[in-house]
Amino acid sequence: YVCKLKGILEAMSENNLSIDDYPSVLPLPFGTTGSAASVRTKATRHKSRFGGSDQMKKSKSFVGPRQIVFMAGGMCYSELRSAEELMSLGEREFILGSTYFLKPADYIKEVSTL
Repeated sequence: YVCKLKGILEAMSENNLSIDDYPSVLPLPFGTTGSAASVRTKATRHKSRFGGSDQMKKSKSFVGPRQIVFMAGGMCYSELRSAEELMSLGEREFILGSTYFLKPADYIKEVSTL
């Protein structure tokens, strides 16, 4: 299953979103994304082969602007996973927010009441 948000995030990271379908709060400057570059670095966790503790290994930093997405009405874990997959593949950093996060058990409970 691939959620619709993943396609939107891919288009956003390539600067291909339609301004008519996804308007910004403020008009973006012509020819730029209008945002600052991230100074955070990606970190990967490595487990020791000999039973030692996890070690954090820093890799190269994200390039380009942070992509901020807020979903009114809730977000599920598959949408969070999609953003994490794109962050691990690419150079962009996504920050996701929502009014609430929908757990699978809560979804089943809500559907059963219909």
